[in-house]
Amino acid sequence: TGFMTLSYHTKSLLTSFCFYANVCIVLFGNNHFLFGGNPMPVLIVYGIPNDVGQGKLESLIRQLQMAASAPLGLWESEISVFFPVDLVQNCLGEELICSILGLFEKPERTNAIRQHLADSVLRSLEGFAILCLPQCGKVEVIVNRFNQDADGFATRDPREKKIGFGLA
Repeated sequence: TGFMTLSYHTKSLLTSFCFYANVCIVLFGNNHFLFGGNPMPVLIVYGIPNDVGQGKLESLIRQLQMAASAPLGLWESEISVFFPVDLVQNCLGEELICSILGLFEKPERTNAIRQHLADSVLRSLEGFAILCLPQCGKVEVIVNRFNQDADGFATRDPREKKIGFGLA
């Protein structure tokens, strides 16, 4: 794609713009790409203790976005990362499980690409565990495919004003 032919510096600048503006229109010849809102895929990391600092979590988000975007050829801003709070605090940090949801099925997303994605995300989580969670004995990544045509998919920016069905 045109995105892949850009220099690393240019991609980084555009990715930063997309992240802060939460929307980006990129023009490559006659092709127009619009990115915005909370695009897919979504990485949900379970097992992070609640006492991990905000700075470490923000750094992990960036690492995971970089790790996931490279094998998929996506912008880092197209990767959402969440750390749900676990109601049971006992044993948190002993294992990290990452579930990758909303990975649209596409012909170019072969088994090898999905495995590369899992391995890349695993390395980022493993590095985080080594530095921040010495008690961690297991890191696991599960890649879930999603067929947007067969399984249903809808997205909208709730800040945009839409009229219809009682919504203003």
